[in-house]
Amino acid sequence: MGWNLDILDSSTTGTHKTNNVRNILDTATGGLAANPDRKFIYVEVAFFQLWWKEQNATWRKEVRAMVDRGQLEFTSTPGGACPTRRPHTLWTRWTR
Repeated sequence: MGWNLDILDSSTTGTHKTNNVRNILDTATGGLAANPDRKFIYVEVAFFQLWWKEQNATWRKEVRAMVDRGQLEFTSTPGGACPTRRPHTLWTRWTR
């Protein structure tokens, strides 16, 4: 996430960025739930973690199932569109 941490510290820009991420993830996971043939690859794991904390237990279980089925994947460089400066841990560690 790198420099984007500064954006989250700003009350105006941070809220705007977080709302955009929320909309992206709400739409993507809703689409995955509606159609098991769809796939979505996400890069910004720090923003995913912020979104994850807002989800209820039922939706978290569904999202975990999407990961298990290979519908939802997380990536970083070299295949990701947004390079990271530090490696991230397994998604299961920060989605508790």
